[in-house]
Amino acid sequence: MKRLAIVLDSLVPGDAPWPGAGGMGLAEAVMADAGIDRQAGLIDEVLSALPDSFDTAASDVRIRMLRAVEAEHEAAFAATVRHTYNVYYSHPEVLAVLESLTGYPARPPLYAGYAMEPFNPDVLATQRDRQPFWRKAT
Repeated sequence: MKRLAIVLDSLVPGDAPWPGAGGMGLAEAVMADAGIDRQAGLIDEVLSALPDSFDTAASDVRIRMLRAVEAEHEAAFAATVRHTYNVYYSHPEVLAVLESLTGYPARPPLYAGYAMEPFNPDVLATQRDRQPFWRKAT
């Protein structure tokens, strides 16, 4: 999982106030998320394709290594990025940053229980009274 954490930090390095993905301990969650779609093997493919020197390389060198892996293993790399983003952008720490920067709650609106107003069929009166603007197919 250490190598995956380094990959996560390379994909989402963080920039204050955003945390880096690798330092958040998300590696297991990313693998679990990938496991739901039966794509954990794709992440393993990316990790296996990286050179042994990846773990100790400088960040700019890691980026070059990841780009090379992306070019050779496009589907696996895309799955790795997608599952990383799924987990990162749903993490409470990241959602808190999002809320603090935007002032909006970082949650889907329906989960707050907004009640819809009863449907008013009068809003369709204009459409009902409108003459057809199409011709019938024969």
